[in-house]
Amino acid sequence: AAAAQAAENVLASPWSRRIHVHALPIQAFEAEAYDLIVSNPPYFAPGQPVAGAARQRARHTVALTHAELLAQALRLLAPGGRLALILPLQEGLAVQRLAPEYGLHCVECWQVVPREGKAVSRVLLLLSRESGDKKAGTLTLYSADNTRTATFAHLVAPFYLKL
Repeated sequence: AAAAQAAENVLASPWSRRIHVHALPIQAFEAEAYDLIVSNPPYFAPGQPVAGAARQRARHTVALTHAELLAQALRLLAPGGRLALILPLQEGLAVQRLAPEYGLHCVECWQVVPREGKAVSRVLLLLSRESGDKKAGTLTLYSADNTRTATFAHLVAPFYLKL
């Protein structure tokens, strides 16, 4: 169902000729090398209760651990390729520690604050085979009055018909 919804979304996007949806585990995926892989991977380690098997697979690292994701991404990345991830803070820190074991280096790390005054909830990571100076910062999504921050609005503007 998730792959069907993704395919429907792709067809409605301006990039429909460049995006293809494949409904199979990354471990079984065979393709040419990619310059960029963007993933919203399973977030949580098993143990937290979840209703339903599909939700369990989507939210927890049961069928795809972060180590396995790094290994598979490395297999599919072109020599200068990069892997972009969004993860909860603690999982993101763990992936940053794990990445060098797979020949990947964190070249960007953006901490995401959902609303002014709240704690960091997610991290956006960019991993590369090449090391270098690491860019880092904080992205606050919403102001205290529940409006998008100017920075966030600017980032998402190309993806919304109306802001």
